[in-house]
Amino acid sequence: MFLCMLVQAEVLRKVKLTFLMVGHTHEDVDQMFSCINRAANQRNLLTLEHLHSVCREGFTPTPKTVHLDSLWDFRKLATFRGVLQGIQEPHVFKIHKMDGDVTISYKNWPLQTEPYRHLRVRDIVPNLEEPSIVEPNLGKMEATITDMRRDLKRWAEAGKFSESECQWWNDYLIRLGSTPSVQPLAPTSLPTFVEAGLEGNSLEANLAEALNRHMDRLQHSASLRIGRR
Repeated sequence: MFLCMLVQAEVLRKVKLTFLMVGHTHEDVDQMFSCINRAANQRNLLTLEHLHSVCREGFTPTPKTVHLDSLWDFRKLATFRGVLQGIQEPHVFKIHKMDGDVTISYKNWPLQTEPYRHLRVRDIVPNLEEPSIVEPNLGKMEATITDMRRDLKRWAEAGKFSESECQWWNDYLIRLGSTPSVQPLAPTSLPTFVEAGLEGNSLEANLAEALNRHMDRLQHSASLRIGRR
């Protein structure tokens, strides 16, 4: 539903979401995190900046890392009256606007021979104009922060942390124990989409044919619908 919100706000023109078949779920991002993990195992990561540094240095092209101090409560936004049912079976979803309405187009497999089926979801997409913010549970965190302060003093006395690292943790724990003052960027203030060029299918013909045959064998009709809570 979050993707539908972005299309409704015209932050994105279209979103395609594809779930891979069992046994074919390896993605390029797996390699990225594997490289970062190997780099992290060779260093002591004592502060968030150390973690950001190893993420940037452990992979090429250099990833951009950002620490979020607060975020919108999209789960609370999604407490609408309607609920999507039957989403377990389709593997391909395209979220876009048809005649001005946010629509989920879906099919079981990415076969050119299988037409998309459409479900308009405009009436159940939450409004992104004034979303609420996730509020920290400070009472639940108090005991953890107290324990971390005690451990920090012991680690500093043992020489495990430098003076600057201890100072970083002291400042961080102070911020952690207070309500975030930084407001996240409103989704509706994001720039709207720009048209991109079309990309062709880069899969070799013999591989595409083999995948199509396999998906044909798995093919059956699925139905997406809106139900009541």
